[in-house]
Amino acid sequence: GEATRGRCAASAKSAYSRFEWTDHWFPVAWARDLPLDEPTRVSVLDEDFCVVRRGAGRSPIALRDACPHRLAALSEGRLTEQGLVQCSYHGWTFDGTSGECVSIPQIVRSAPPAAPFVPPARACADAVACQIVDGLFWIHLTAKRAEDAPHPIPRVPEMSMAGYKHVGAVRDFPIDFSLLVENVLDPDHGLFAHQAVGFDLYSASAERPLIVEVCGADGGAD
Repeated sequence: GEATRGRCAASAKSAYSRFEWTDHWFPVAWARDLPLDEPTRVSVLDEDFCVVRRGAGRSPIALRDACPHRLAALSEGRLTEQGLVQCSYHGWTFDGTSGECVSIPQIVRSAPPAAPFVPPARACADAVACQIVDGLFWIHLTAKRAEDAPHPIPRVPEMSMAGYKHVGAVRDFPIDFSLLVENVLDPDHGLFAHQAVGFDLYSASAERPLIVEVCGADGGAD
């Protein structure tokens, strides 16, 4: 009745208000599309990140795309033979898994060469958790390590099951994401726009019957 519908609507509203966009995993590229051992810029929620698909058995790395020295883009830098990210501006070098600065060439030390390098406290880059799962390169915007993420990476079981094939593709839309989401959730245009494999517009027809099935009230949506 009305009371149940009201409780469902209130619950849905409460859950929506608690959703934190930055507290989740985001797929930023098909891993195979990222050049091996080369820093690459990707953007998530209007924020730039430097990601690297490393070879030689090394794990992938991701950092916010700004060197702490002069905010130069780390994605314009290089990967050293040791698998470290080096800024192309002044050569500051970072451990991509932790963000720790491991070298500042401009610092002249009077101590013996054997003395450990201790970077200034503010010299660390901002590393974020990342993983390659189901062929996709994922990053987490707040967790520093994958095990610290409050939610697991969402999986599609069929992508790793025998007998299934998947085709990876990337398509850029010069629109706000909300417009695309609205289009995907719109059930009424499919009959006229997507009747054939490959979304052949010219095979669509208004002559086919539009069957509408109304489900019961659930979560306040009739």
